[in-house]
Amino acid sequence: MPLPKSWSVFDFAAKESQLAELDKQIAAPDFWNDSGTAQRVSKSAAKLRDEVDGWRAFQRKIHDALELARLDDVS
Repeated sequence: MPLPKSWSVFDFAAKESQLAELDKQIAAPDFWNDSGTAQRVSKSAAKLRDEVDGWRAFQRKIHDALELARLDDVS
């Protein structure tokens, strides 16, 4: 289910894209060659993942609430 346009204020798609890019960097075979950079990137990815997962969970709750409301709709 695509996110409503009102969510674009949070630039959710950009955050998902950024997380995918960080995950790609982390998966590189030479990622840990520079431990300082690796730690920084890993920390950024973890923070971003928490934020993205939080918004996904919120979206699921809203979707579920809307579905429940539709089930109770008598019109």
